[in-house]
Amino acid sequence: MKRHKKGDGAIRSMSGTISVTVEANGNSSRRSLKSGSTAGDLLDFLELLPDAYIVVRNNRPIPITQVLEGGDRIHIIKVASGG
Repeated sequence: MKRHKKGDGAIRSMSGTISVTVEANGNSSRRSLKSGSTAGDLLDFLELLPDAYIVVRNNRPIPITQVLEGGDRIHIIKVASGG
């Protein structure tokens, strides 16, 4: 799979996928997703429930409807709840 960099720094492949770095539970890994994937799609891909996690990009929480871009660094934080 050939990759090229767009002028904005986004990493895209020739096959319509993007690559993002995902950090969760102290682990970091690169994931390939279909172009146009949202934060919710990423949670589905990772088999995580959206009600139990916050997705953060550039130190700011983003809605699960937010479209991800190639080269994004995403932090996934488990929500703590209880009484």
